Amino acid sequence: ICCHQHQRLVLVVDGLDEDRGVTAGPDGHSIAALLPAEPPDRMRVVAAGRPHPPLPDDVPADHPLRDRVVARTLGRSFHADVVQASARRELKRLIYGSPAERDLLGLVTAAGGGLTSFDLAELTGSPIGRIEELMHSVSGRTFRHRISRWRPGLAREAYVLSHGDLQRTAAGYLGHERLEGYRQRLHAWAEQYRDQGWPPSTPEYLMSGYYGLLNDISDTPRMLACATDNARHIRMLEVTGGDIAALDEIGVVQDAIVGQPEPHLPTMARLAAYRGSLIRRHSNIPARLPAVWASLGQP
Repeated sequence: ICCHQHQRLVLVVDGLDEDRGVTAGPDGHSIAALLPAEPPDRMRVVAAGRPHPPLPDDVPADHPLRDRVVARTLGRSFHADVVQASARRELKRLIYGSPAERDLLGLVTAAGGGLTSFDLAELTGSPIGRIEELMHSVSGRTFRHRISRWRPGLAREAYVLSHGDLQRTAAGYLGHERLEGYRQRLHAWAEQYRDQGWPPSTPEYLMSGYYGLLNDISDTPRMLACATDNARHIRMLEVTGGDIAALDEIGVVQDAIVGQPEPHLPTMARLAAYRGSLIRRHSNIPARLPAVWASLGQP
């Protein structure tokens, strides 16, 4: 379309230093490696990221991203420093603020993903109106909204810290002991929904972001419990329409077990058998079924 209209298409990719790959496991590919080395005519790619960590290993040696002539180091921004200082002052205000404000910051920081106002109301016992009032009183420098991963436009938006640096700063301000206390509240919350059999009201965070938290803190036993919980994966199947997320979880915990000094082979066998059962239940899908779903407005 751009070529026909004599326009240039510019693809902007930010945060390459946070590239965790498109899929988990040894066969996954980084987003950086998928960027075209030779863009089509009238297309340009602008990518940005910190110098550390370096580019993923699957980026070819002759890719433009590795060309020092192409890469440009940006100088320090005075405006960014001002915004950063303001955001840190706001973090300190929340930490030394009311118990409710400390809880909101602590839970969002500990979660590492997005918690909605409903999630925060359940976790704190505060009315949802009070939660939203407190969150709206904080500027966009500290928190931002993130749309639902699986139900955009339908599920409530979630709150996350506005930048990775703020996430690390908030964790440092809270300290290990308080942060661990908030994580324990998240674990107890997840166990409540597990004990209920993961009902339709299960928060999206518990089916996506929570597993990322477990991986970040290397909680392999809880990762294994989630990755082999068939009732949980049935709920994820109903929400997402597939088992890709469940298979990714299995791949992540397999990598974690293989990385241990003495990998537990019976556990690996159990994971492999369960993974096979997930794959087999989709082996007989009629080829025309996707067209039927699309015609029903369920792409």
